[in-house]
Amino acid sequence: MRATPRRLRKKWSPLREIKHSERRLAAHACPAWCDEVWQNDRYLVLVARSIPSLFGRVDHLLVRRVDNLPIRDWYHLQKIKNEVCGPERAGFEVFPAESELVDRAHFYHLWVLEEGASFANMGVNL
Repeated sequence: MRATPRRLRKKWSPLREIKHSERRLAAHACPAWCDEVWQNDRYLVLVARSIPSLFGRVDHLLVRRVDNLPIRDWYHLQKIKNEVCGPERAGFEVFPAESELVDRAHFYHLWVLEEGASFANMGVNL
């Protein structure tokens, strides 16, 4: 088992699922397609579960910092993926063509493969 990086150990507070009855606190961030909402002191995560895709069924995570600053800490995104979907599930982020870019809410999009799926099984060499 790999050790957690020092900088993450000191700064990370676990995500907690915001139950439906509590979502009025984050009502602006709860569209109809959203199955779950998770939050800690730094991040808000909206989750749509089991979305059909070319990669099979995926969970779509929309992640943003609560202070709206940019996210560029790979360890934090990995930790979010692990806490919301599980540590043994693979995920990916896409950088679209400019003509397909939609950036209205400063969210980072992660897609997490279903359990048991991997990029290697799909013939993708990482």
